[in-house]
Amino acid sequence: MQSVEIMTERILYWLSLDMQVRALAERLLQRFAVTVGDLPASALHHHAKPGGLDRRSMEAPALCGRRPRIDTLVSS
Repeated sequence: MQSVEIMTERILYWLSLDMQVRALAERLLQRFAVTVGDLPASALHHHAKPGGLDRRSMEAPALCGRRPRIDTLVSS
């Protein structure tokens, strides 16, 4: 499991072609982390621990950035 910091850096790397976009995203992600703080993402399910909302919010775009598996691209 990757840390929130590593996922954040990966997201910022994807945005690094345009430095203005990266700077804006970096500020936005920092403000988001401060705003949600130690809030859990749910009461009873995964990410229910302190910081779960921040973690889940970073996991979603990190998962979208993965390369698709080749078997999902080939139709049967």
